[in-house]
Amino acid sequence: MAVEDGFIHLRVRSAYSLLEGAAKADALGRIAAGQGMPAVAIADRANLFGALEFSVTAKDAGVQPIIGCALPVTGIGGRPPERWARTPTIVLLAQSEAGYLNLSTLSSMAYLEA
Repeated sequence: MAVEDGFIHLRVRSAYSLLEGAAKADALGRIAAGQGMPAVAIADRANLFGALEFSVTAKDAGVQPIIGCALPVTGIGGRPPERWARTPTIVLLAQSEAGYLNLSTLSSMAYLEA
C-alpha cells in the first residue's frame, strides 16, 4: 500500500529518540521507498546521531534524505508543562550545508544547557 503521491514525512523519529521512535535510522529510507515517498526527513529529539547512516541508506534507496532536529523549546504553550510531560519541541530542517552546521550547533547547545 503506497501513500498518496508526493507525501513526505517531515517528523520521523528514529531509535535515536529514546521512547519516541523505534525504526533504525538506516532502515527509514527503504521504508519510505516502499511507501512510494520521494523524500523523508529524520527529526530526532535534540540530536543528529542518525543523520549520516540515514542519509547514505536513503540515497541508496532512491529517496531524498532531509536532515532535521526536534529541539526542545521552553516557554511555549502558555503555561508550564505538567511534571510528567516532556518539553515541547520545534522541528528545524536543514536546507543546506550551512543549515546542517547550524542544527549541529543548536543540538549541542541543547545538550550543554539542559
